[in-house]
Amino acid sequence: RHHDVHLVRQEQQLGTGHAVQTAQQAIPEGDGVVMILCGDTPLISAESLREMYRYHLANRSVLTVMTTIVDDPTGYGRILSAGDSVLAIVEEKETDELQRKIQEINAGIYLVERRFLFEALASLTPDNSQGEFYLTDIVAYAVSQKLQPFKYLNPAADEVLGVNSKVELETAHRVLQQRRNQELMQQGVIIHDRATVTVSPQAEIGSDTLLLPGVFISGKTIVGSNCILENGAILHDCTVGDNARIGAYCVLKNCKIGNDDSLPPMTLRG
Repeated sequence: RHHDVHLVRQEQQLGTGHAVQTAQQAIPEGDGVVMILCGDTPLISAESLREMYRYHLANRSVLTVMTTIVDDPTGYGRILSAGDSVLAIVEEKETDELQRKIQEINAGIYLVERRFLFEALASLTPDNSQGEFYLTDIVAYAVSQKLQPFKYLNPAADEVLGVNSKVELETAHRVLQQRRNQELMQQGVIIHDRATVTVSPQAEIGSDTLLLPGVFISGKTIVGSNCILENGAILHDCTVGDNARIGAYCVLKNCKIGNDDSLPPMTLRG
């Protein structure tokens, strides 16, 4: 389903709270729930977000914070809680020695009632070591107003992996690739050595097609059923019929391969 997307630029970098304030103009007025996500967490699943939303509605909460538990919480805001209630989120640079040992961290994903959100943001002050407006301070504001912020504990810590380096970027890419390959196998595609096979999200692969190690499929490639793509075959924006065989190390671009066709190894087309 089509959704309108409104981009808002944060001209001054005054913190996460200021970033959400900047987006106020793009959020329709009135009642409703605002979901806030970080742009550097590409592994979060739609199902986790749906489950968090259901949890938020069930609790009739004005504010729900996604948390998770990690072995090494360095760099993340720590969650101070009592049961399902969040008492505060302490940013890494503001933690004391005891708080730094807390392994439950802020995943950076929030569900907030719109009216409360912008009332809370208006109360923020840059009274911290960074001189910034912290979005996390809306938790303390909710507590001060005798409102109960809830936490939604996501058991899949890898979903909230932040990408802040080339190493973390490669890790995120590898996880996304493996999710895609698992999805294809559940649909009936046969993959040998899935750690080495890459298939774009737009590509379509028929059931009982075999992808051997090193296969790389990109663009809007469509591969039929019962095909064999041998080691190292590369296809971009191609259409392959049923029962076809693509030889090892073929490089194909914008090609159409018919039913039952067979290409010898190292064929170059396109």
